[in-house]
Amino acid sequence: MAGSSETDPLVKAEAGKGCSYGDNCCEHGKFAVRGGYQLNPQGLAAVVAQRQIGALDSFGGVSGVACEIGCLNLKEGLPDSFEEKQCEVYGSNELPLPPKLSLFELCLESSEDPTIIMLVASAIISLILGLGIERDFEHGWIEGTSIIVTVCLVVAVSGITDYAKAKEFRDQQMSLDNDKQVNLVRDGTSKVMHPRHLVVGDVIRLAVGDIIPTDGILIEGTDLKLDESALTGETDLIVKTVYHVEAANHHADPFIVSGTNVMQGTGKMLVVAVGSNSIQGKILARIREDEDTVAKQQFNPPPKGCCAAINQFFTFGVSHEGADLMEKLDVLAMDIGKMGLLVAVAVFLVMLLSWLHTEFISTCTNLAQTNCLDITKCKWGSHLAKQDACYRRWLPDDVRAILDFFITAVTILVVAVPEGLPLAVTLALAVSIRRMTTDNNQVKHMDSCETMGSATTICSDKTGTLTENKMTAMKARVGQNHYEYLVGHSSEQHLGGVIQNQSQNNDALINLLAQAILLNCAPTSKVTLSQTGVAQYEGNATECALIKLTLQLGYNPDSFRDAFKEDDNMLDWGVYTIPFSSEKKRMSSVARMQQGGFRLYSKGAPQQMFDSCESIVESFNSTASPDVLPFRQDQRNLVEDLVANYQKEGYRTLA
Repeated sequence: MAGSSETDPLVKAEAGKGCSYGDNCCEHGKFAVRGGYQLNPQGLAAVVAQRQIGALDSFGGVSGVACEIGCLNLKEGLPDSFEEKQCEVYGSNELPLPPKLSLFELCLESSEDPTIIMLVASAIISLILGLGIERDFEHGWIEGTSIIVTVCLVVAVSGITDYAKAKEFRDQQMSLDNDKQVNLVRDGTSKVMHPRHLVVGDVIRLAVGDIIPTDGILIEGTDLKLDESALTGETDLIVKTVYHVEAANHHADPFIVSGTNVMQGTGKMLVVAVGSNSIQGKILARIREDEDTVAKQQFNPPPKGCCAAINQFFTFGVSHEGADLMEKLDVLAMDIGKMGLLVAVAVFLVMLLSWLHTEFISTCTNLAQTNCLDITKCKWGSHLAKQDACYRRWLPDDVRAILDFFITAVTILVVAVPEGLPLAVTLALAVSIRRMTTDNNQVKHMDSCETMGSATTICSDKTGTLTENKMTAMKARVGQNHYEYLVGHSSEQHLGGVIQNQSQNNDALINLLAQAILLNCAPTSKVTLSQTGVAQYEGNATECALIKLTLQLGYNPDSFRDAFKEDDNMLDWGVYTIPFSSEKKRMSSVARMQQGGFRLYSKGAPQQMFDSCESIVESFNSTASPDVLPFRQDQRNLVEDLVANYQKEGYRTLA
């Protein structure tokens, strides 16, 4: 069974056997080159991106690649002292944050609002008319100046609010990013670090639910399947297998891409590309680069052609489905501006035509020469192919009259623009954001205030959101005995104390329980107790609860597992493992017994476990041998009823 494990047999590369890594390796641009493949940062990224099996063949498999980039022992990983050197040579696993908009830039962005632009234009026209044309220096500046002050106030309030919220959200994003963790192997021990500390040459553990933080090559894996739909769009899970040079299995796919999800199985991978060199880093960089351009093209498509522009101008009250309050107000302001412009043009034309009719048609037409000359506006002479006719002549005051008509039309347009609307809405949204903050309802942009404030129902999973995702073993049935820890009603402090006090001559059975727990848990699941006795969980919460139970029973997980380590195996202990999957609903591990032979440990859903059982162990005899009894139907009914009662009480049950 151990022989079927997906493990690269070249665990350790010996000095002088094809490995050029040394004290001066990779310095001054000296990267290993074989078969046309160069292991510089770009070359390593291309190995994964282009799935270059030939590179693995050229360097003697994953172990050869690992040796050339500094990982001389895949089982022990990189030394901690190599982190700084690897960062200098291959780069760090950090992406530069998107540039932070300054307060001035946010204010400038707020000034691009269509309503603000209309207000500024109306203020400029008002000042030109009042000071330049009417030359009313005492009162002509008041209206234009008041509009400009209003615009400045709106822009300042909007910019300051967006700046404060952007800073708050950036801090929250940094806080969430700092909570990320990855399990890796360094100096022969498992460690939990932030992904930003990963370097090329690190060995990462993979488990169900992990999001791959870097590009890498699979070293060891058992039933490993990844979801690469974020990159390819394909929903089928991709099976990853270790590539063996000796077997020449060119159909194997050992290449693991950053940003993909581990959906099934466990394994280890060698990090070969980090940060901006990884596929995920390149995608994020491209997205940030094109984000603004795509947004403008998507949400503000310019009208094509004169007819389209005219049609858009005469379209009123149309906003796309799902538009928020600010977008609807922009549409309203534009509609008011359009109506004001149409009314202003109509008033100007009516006043102009009425004046032309009165002055040029009614005043001098059909007058005799004597009467014509008595009127200063009229003149006798040839006009429009008529000889000796009386007609209206143009005077300097006529220009002033037409200009008065234009001023009246512009005044209508300026008055139609709602200069107080943006200020009222901005102040209302700013107050709403403050009140929502007190309810822990955070919004980043003012435009989102309406959406978040209108939320009536939030759908969320329970674990990790409404609860802390920290579980503790509270009840157990071991052999023929049932143990239960009741908070506030038990003299003991935990379930382990209850088992120790109530179990009589069952040390061998309790030891078997500890074996079944500690030898059948993922290496990424760890529990550490602080000086005050508070347990800190790392990894799967269910497994951590079981490991915590063994600590309460007095077992040391590390020393207990040391007795079951295999020197010629990449596994941390045991000889083979079958990870949990939703199809099997259980996980299993195989360990070599000290007295000889092998033992299979399994845990999972009770129903699936009971279906696989033919016999049970309820106690040990005087010779420390287990009393193996057939698993009768009445016994199964008893434990199934017990499991059903546990589930009714809200417990998570395992067998």
